[in-house]
Amino acid sequence: MHWIRWDQVLASMENEGLDIGSLRAFNGGIDSNINGSSAWPTIVKLFSKIKRDGLLPANVLRVRVGNGHSIRYWKDNWRGDGSLANRFNRLMHLDVNSECLLADRIDDGNWKWEWSREAIGPRNTLAIQQLSDELGTLNLNESMDTWEWMISTDGEFKVNETRVFFLDEGLLPSAQTATRWAKQIPRKINIFLWRLAWDRLPTRLNFSK
Repeated sequence: MHWIRWDQVLASMENEGLDIGSLRAFNGGIDSNINGSSAWPTIVKLFSKIKRDGLLPANVLRVRVGNGHSIRYWKDNWRGDGSLANRFNRLMHLDVNSECLLADRIDDGNWKWEWSREAIGPRNTLAIQQLSDELGTLNLNESMDTWEWMISTDGEFKVNETRVFFLDEGLLPSAQTATRWAKQIPRKINIFLWRLAWDRLPTRLNFSK
C-alpha cells in the first residue's frame, strides 16, 4: 500500500518532501535506452533528449566564443537561442562542410562562405542576408572557447542548482510548507513525524478510507 506519492517523497524539504532526489528513481520517461561505450556519449544523448522533451531550455548550454576552433558553426549553440542549423537548415545543407568550425567561416571579422554550388537561388540568397544581419560582426581572440551552464549564476555547472531547477522546480511537486527535520533525533522519528503531518499513518481511520 502506497501512503504518499513517490514524487512527493523525492521533493525537496522546502517543498514538503524528504529530499531524496534520485534521478534514477524518478526517471520515468527520461530513460532513452542510450547505447555507448563511454560516459560522454551517454551524457550528450541524455542531455539532448531532456532538451527535446522540454525539460530544459534550449539555451541552457551555450558557448562563450574565444578562438572558434572548438565550436561547430552550424550545430553548436553559440549565438542566440539554439543552433544556426535550426534556423537556417537549408543553408547548412548547402555548405560544403556542415561540420565546419566557427573559425572556418570567419576571416578578419568578415564572414566567408563555401557553398556546394554556385547558383544558390534567390531564396537562399535572402537567407544568407538574413543570417549576416543576425550575426553582425564578430572578432575571434586567442582564448579557448568555453562552455557555459546558463542555469548557474556564474556559468559553471553545479549539481545542486541544476537539481533545484530540473527536479524541484520542473518535475517534482511544490508546496508552501517546508518539511521540519530535527538532526538531534533519529531519522525514523523524523519520517514518522513527516508522515503524521501528511496524515498518512496506518491508523484505523486511514485504513477505512
